[in-house]
Amino acid sequence: MKDESDYDALGYHIGGIVRGKVPVFKNLKGGMSTQAFMQLGAALASTGDVSLFHCLGITPEIRQQPYVYGEKKITEKIEVTAGDIRDTYRKLNTTTEPKIDLIFIGCPHCTVEKVKHIASVLADRQINQDVKVWISASSVVSHLASKTGDIQRIEGTGAMVLSDTCAIVAPTNMLGYRRMATDSAKAQVYMSDFGLNVRFGTTEQCLEAAVRGHWEGS
Repeated sequence: MKDESDYDALGYHIGGIVRGKVPVFKNLKGGMSTQAFMQLGAALASTGDVSLFHCLGITPEIRQQPYVYGEKKITEKIEVTAGDIRDTYRKLNTTTEPKIDLIFIGCPHCTVEKVKHIASVLADRQINQDVKVWISASSVVSHLASKTGDIQRIEGTGAMVLSDTCAIVAPTNMLGYRRMATDSAKAQVYMSDFGLNVRFGTTEQCLEAAVRGHWEGS
């Protein structure tokens, strides 16, 4: 698990298996970012009816009660391999067309740390004139990130930072967008339902496509 989008793929894969059950993850790294936790949870809820998950040795309730009694309540054990994650990436890419109309990052909303990362990746570059880039963050995060200049650096490249809203509640297809790239499994699910062709990949892949005007590689 190297990129935050890997946790999206994990959540998408597991959500479809567990449905309404409570998944308990074992062997996830303790250094997971807040953004990774958010994206894992959002993806779980997109393919399954999952409103709660545990991570052994990470989430507080598990630390307090190290699953001494909970182990007996586990009804199924699922092994997730690197191949499963790769297959999920392939499922989440619903088009092989390189042309991109819209890049959407921030479903769930970006943290301050992710906004800073986006600003650093886009540093001194310009978004391709044929591509729109929407980055969603809460108004609180936008306010904090503007204090450090990260919002200004992002918007200086031609990208748009949207506060307290999301592309999945916008009439995106009615605005003429047909081909989208995202690092969010949740966004992929909803935008595919809206009829858009979607490329799914890492944040870096999405931002590179925004600059180049097309998706690189398979």
